[in-house]
Amino acid sequence: MIPFRPGPPGRGSGRGRRRRCGRGAGARREHGQTTIEFALVLPFVALLIVGLAEVARLGALQVAAVDAARAGARAASVDPRPAVARQAAADAASGASLTVTTAIDDGAPSLVTVRVTRTVALLPGLGWSAVELQASSTMAVESPG
Repeated sequence: MIPFRPGPPGRGSGRGRRRRCGRGAGARREHGQTTIEFALVLPFVALLIVGLAEVARLGALQVAAVDAARAGARAASVDPRPAVARQAAADAASGASLTVTTAIDDGAPSLVTVRVTRTVALLPGLGWSAVELQASSTMAVESPG
């Protein structure tokens, strides 16, 4: 049998009225306060999430522009016709509208540079201004044969 151990002196038997946490008029006021705080913070959290998604989308489009420039430079290094570089860049950018310029350097190792410019609308549904993404790639021109 477990011996009886009284509580600390001066506290009584512990059978009196106890306060109930989280109940009563104070809890109702806190519940309303929490709802108001949530309503005030929600637009900022939503804006943050939309902003992060937009930055991720722009990052993916920039990577696609770099890939298009690389593909165009690779095609131009094998075939010097500018139309071939434009077609290769357009194929790599999966049909997006872009501007492709090629420059052939007449230096010792002949180089070709392809610059890709792509205009992207920020938050397309809201009609915000556009951002211009640019990428370039330079490769050595391969000699035939």
